[in-house]
Amino acid sequence: MTTENNMNRFIGYILFLIFSHGIIIPLSSQNSININGNLSSCDLDTLMFFELDGVSLRPVAKIPLTKTESFIGFGLNIKDVPEGFYLIGGGMPQNTRLMILGNEPQVSISGECKTFNKAKVNNSNENRLYEDAIRRSDDIARHFNSLIGQYRNVSRTPDLKESLDKRMADLDQQKIGLLDTLKEQSPLVAKAIALRTYLSYQHNKENDQSEADYFGTTFFQFVDFSDPVYERMPLVHDAFRSFALTIAQVGIPSKAQIEYTDHWLEQLPSQGRGKKLALIGLTNGFQGRNETAFVKYAEMYLNDYPGDNPTVAENLEKQVNDSRSKMIGAVAPEISLPNPEGDTLRLSDFRGKIVLIDFWASWCGPCRRENPHVKKLYEKYKDQGFEILGVSLDRDKKSWVAAIEKDGLPWVHVSDLKYWQSVAARTYGVIAIPYTVLLDKEGKIAAKKLRGHQLEQKLIEMLEEDID
Repeated sequence: MTTENNMNRFIGYILFLIFSHGIIIPLSSQNSININGNLSSCDLDTLMFFELDGVSLRPVAKIPLTKTESFIGFGLNIKDVPEGFYLIGGGMPQNTRLMILGNEPQVSISGECKTFNKAKVNNSNENRLYEDAIRRSDDIARHFNSLIGQYRNVSRTPDLKESLDKRMADLDQQKIGLLDTLKEQSPLVAKAIALRTYLSYQHNKENDQSEADYFGTTFFQFVDFSDPVYERMPLVHDAFRSFALTIAQVGIPSKAQIEYTDHWLEQLPSQGRGKKLALIGLTNGFQGRNETAFVKYAEMYLNDYPGDNPTVAENLEKQVNDSRSKMIGAVAPEISLPNPEGDTLRLSDFRGKIVLIDFWASWCGPCRRENPHVKKLYEKYKDQGFEILGVSLDRDKKSWVAAIEKDGLPWVHVSDLKYWQSVAARTYGVIAIPYTVLLDKEGKIAAKKLRGHQLEQKLIEMLEEDID
């Protein structure tokens, strides 16, 4: 999904939360802009003009529509408009158009009311540059992700490396070129694209710097978060969400993930709008992937912005309480599901043993390839108090049972055959499989997402501690 789509989803979400509010908030002093529109197919009487205030959209003005037999339009003169991103629209919350305002004296909009989110912003070089830059940035990102995938196969086809290196270097130059061009054409748009400008590790690492350290310390290297324009830029939310999503999925320890995140978060003005955007982006990215980080940044938002948005706060508080039950050291939530014979088994029945909860499915290729390694681990340590509870995300019982038999998996298996709607998977926040949760003999979570050598080393450590 593109960053633009993520932004639209975010805007739709916060609009849903505050769309019914009727407060009109004046803007701080800067300039005056005339906004006019020529619309069609409109059953509305008014539109709304919003500014972004962290995680909320604040209504600035109601815009009455002028209707005749041949014309539907509006005109609005907004005085004292700080440069930044605003929204205009009406009807359903998602039917709102994002646009840049600040440096141009007049902006025109044309389109249909029922698809206002797709309306055209005319005679605005700033908005045209932004939309073109987003499309170009998306295109570069797709090529970048494709090359990263190909780099994973270099060990099998080493002759490809030279070609990949050249193509990656070219993409880095395209990113820098786009940013430099925009700095001359529109500093505001350049600042937005800077949030999406990440250069490759392959060509920019320092000495023996690890890829994880490079990512964590350079992701926002072209962004000056002290610039007030980031206080009203939705892409801040999306950029921090993307940062959290990536850093939580590449095998970096939880503590290091938080250290890298804090490094960037501390550069945002304390208790400003930009930091609110960043914190909500981080909670969205870390949720279900790093509960410790999710809880930290959710609580930071709740503590730093009390009363800012009651609906967001209420939802976050519920999610924090749920995440605490899945953090390292917490007693693992109960699992109560039927085995292939139809008998209900409970996770709590295995207290007194070290238990690996293994989320998998017959249709999951990586899971099936991992099964022989898990089987060796089980056979090696089962007599020392180690047990496995296989939780399948299958939806067809025959396929599930056939996979157990074919792979020769001798441990306990359960499933409600609800695919990704599995009660256990949703309880544990499983969004990708294979996924493992390792429990100590008291049923407390000791580790998550471990496989292969790391899993065995943690298991040996726990068994040795039990002997001591």
